[in-house]
Amino acid sequence: MAVTLGVLLGLAVKIAGLRIVLGSSIIIWLIVFTVTRIVSIASVMSGISLPIFMLLFKQSHTLIFLSILLCLLVILRHKSNLKRVLQGKERPLF
Repeated sequence: MAVTLGVLLGLAVKIAGLRIVLGSSIIIWLIVFTVTRIVSIASVMSGISLPIFMLLFKQSHTLIFLSILLCLLVILRHKSNLKRVLQGKERPLF
């Protein structure tokens, strides 16, 4: 997720409107992490919010499509963590 965030930050400098989309997704991550203290839940929720914010802030079809792919990648990457969350075995960070 950190590498993805770095790439998105780099793109945000060049693409109009992407800063607000990225900022909104980061705020979602912070809110979810503050409430749950579980990084994987915060990452998945932030990933899910990305294509939603892309649509809301009227980004290009290409960016919307790529954000959907990124969302799916985030969910697949955190699949084992989400299973542990559902089983009650995923511990909060602190």
